[in-house]
Amino acid sequence: MSGIEKTKLWCRAEQILGEKIDEDTWDYAREQLGNACVDENDDVDAEFEDYAEDYAGIARNAMEYFAKHARNLALTVSGENWPQEDLESVDVGAQIRDDAARGLLNELEKARAGALGAYYAEIAAQEHAALFRETYLEGGWLPVDQAVKFIDSPACRLLSRRQFEELDIPYTGHRAEIREEKVLDNNLNIARLAGIENTVVPRQVAVSLWVDPPGRTVQVEVTKYSRLGRFGDSFGFESLEFREQGGKNRRVVTAVSSVLYELRTLARNLSETYGLNYADIPLFVLSGQQPRYRPIEFSDAYGDVARGTITMRVDPWVAPETVCRAYRRAQRTALGRRCRAISERIIKLFAFVVERGEPHGRDGRWLKLFVEWNNNCLDELNKDFPKEWDYSSPRHFQRDYRQRAKLPLVERRYFESAYAERMRGRHFGRRLR
Repeated sequence: MSGIEKTKLWCRAEQILGEKIDEDTWDYAREQLGNACVDENDDVDAEFEDYAEDYAGIARNAMEYFAKHARNLALTVSGENWPQEDLESVDVGAQIRDDAARGLLNELEKARAGALGAYYAEIAAQEHAALFRETYLEGGWLPVDQAVKFIDSPACRLLSRRQFEELDIPYTGHRAEIREEKVLDNNLNIARLAGIENTVVPRQVAVSLWVDPPGRTVQVEVTKYSRLGRFGDSFGFESLEFREQGGKNRRVVTAVSSVLYELRTLARNLSETYGLNYADIPLFVLSGQQPRYRPIEFSDAYGDVARGTITMRVDPWVAPETVCRAYRRAQRTALGRRCRAISERIIKLFAFVVERGEPHGRDGRWLKLFVEWNNNCLDELNKDFPKEWDYSSPRHFQRDYRQRAKLPLVERRYFESAYAERMRGRHFGRRLR
């Protein structure tokens, strides 16, 4: 902890969260909720508890976000620890959301979901998965351990079907090893010199791949993507997520047009068409393992503006009570805490600050806004600002704006991305000069 003494608020947030909050995460939460908005050693009361829950929620979201992306930090072809940005958010947290949604079903709904999963899996196996197996597995199934080797093979992750045929490489039973990688272009340096940040830059990479049979080294050119960030450059491919036998999801990188990329595309299509769990499908296609069915799916999505939405896809036979429970859970995930009722005072406060231009950081205009607000409340002729709406201090005024009025509306993923970039820069020391 670098010798820093924890405050009461910090300790209480850890109790609510049920785990330790490291210094970086706590500083991040304080920045998002306003460093000056709360005395972290105040006496514990109902208001203090609200603060602690908000801080714990922000810390939880930040740590979960980084934990999901931390798996990508080591996702490379050769095993070097290049930080990798997840360029497609569709798969992020799929296991967590799927498990959470399934836990909301009652016993009868679980039984029906299981029966539907078996029904749709049979259709998918006959109409879609069979074609993939005929092409790559001679129509048969692979034992689970062989299926995992197929997914982990660098040859399957890098080479296309045409390259397998031209080089006379069997799809299963081969050995493959990355011997060397070399970047062929200068796109990243050009983007850096141009001052471009948070931009995905395509890069051509030459890979030396040893494969047996035929027992030779193959030269392959593939495309990687670098995201030029303020705290460091992330470097990676597309990826396939699959659920291992132990129940955990794992990702492997895959080049576009490769054999494994075709499996990834098939998995996404079957998941969208039949509602089967995306991470279950790779082993379902290769070894026939039964995939799970998702009668409820939910996710929080954000656009380019500071506006968040919750998207739910629900089978029509699911009980309304189950849908209500699912929405409450999705809402808590999106906000990072339980949803509190929005008062007229908070709505008025948000409009009041926005109309006058939101100050940033420790801008002195917060004090001016506080004085103007209280003057309106003390003006008996101003019926739009009741007297009981006044604030006792600028700190409470700023806190309510940040935590009550603005926070539920802001783009949480933007904050979490900044946190992930900070943590990535700390771990890898890849700072832009």
